[in-house]
This record gives sequence, C-alpha cells and structure tokens, in this order.
Amino acid sequence: MNSATIEINKAANKVYKFIATLRDGYAPYTNRCKTSDTNIMKKFLIVLFIIPLLSMTVENDKAKFIGKWIGEDKKDIGYLYFDSEGFAYFEIQGEKMGGKEFVKNGKKGSMTYEINNEAKPTQVDLIVTIFATKEQKKLLCISNFIDDDTMEFAIGFEGIRPTEFDSGNSLIFKRQK
Repeated sequence: MNSATIEINKAANKVYKFIATLRDGYAPYTNRCKTSDTNIMKKFLIVLFIIPLLSMTVENDKAKFIGKWIGEDKKDIGYLYFDSEGFAYFEIQGEKMGGKEFVKNGKKGSMTYEINNEAKPTQVDLIVTIFATKEQKKLLCISNFIDDDTMEFAIGFEGIRPTEFDSGNSLIFKRQK
C-alpha cells in the first residue's frame, strides 16, 4: 500500500472508532452483531473517502492545463492561458481575447473552458459567451501532453472537433514559467 492509502485507512479507523463509541453508548440493543456492523461501517467509510479522491483526480487533470502557454504559428507568437477559475484567453500580437471579460467588436463577453480527460485525446472546449445576448460559441479542441510543460493542441473552427493532430490544425505550446 502507498502512504496515501495507509493514511486513509488510519483516518477511517479513527472515524470508525468514534462512530462505534457513539453507537455503543447510545445503542438500545446490546445483542447486536458487531461483526456485520463493523463490515458495513468499514465499507461505508471506504466509500466516504474514495469519492473525494476521485473528484480530486478531475481537479488534478484540470490543474495540468493551468498557466500561460506560448506557441508559434508561421512566425507569429501567441499565448493561450488557462486559469484556476475556469477562464481562458488567447493573446496574439498583444491583443487579448477571452478571460472573465473582454470586448470584441463592441460586444462584451467571456471565455471559459471545459476539459474531458475521459476521451483520448483529451477534449477541451473553449466557450465564448456574449453577455448581452447570452449567445455561446464553442471552439472544439483536443490536446495531448508530450510532457508536463509541452502540450500539443488542435482547434476545430468549423464546429467539428479534430480527431488527430496535423500541421493544419495543431500547434505545440510550451508552458511559460
């Protein structure tokens, strides 16, 4: 077992002992089968600790994206930024589009992102919302981490998600530190 599993088991045993003390102190019946109670309680506690761990995995997968990424396309340098609040923006030639609030062609909007790590390659949706009309437009993307600081990223501009990475739809982004 790894150290996290050992710590979870220790915590589960402490919680179990506390609950058992409460139960035994207030239990109206003294002839209860403690073995089945113990097994039920252990299963309950395992589930209680596993569910938060699974949700942490989703957050950790999102955490891989957080930061400022730099890419180059035909000698133009651009940035793609993902923040911890779920907002994203592009910056090309000093002009930013996206984030919590931006103005483009006189219209205010925001750009958020959603990540689906279940799909292979990972699916990333960049969602632009225009505040006045609540209209949303999605850029359907895919990504692949080459390493922790290098990401291949492909964007589908016609409402169709790319299925593979090629020179026409993808860029290599490096995490800017």
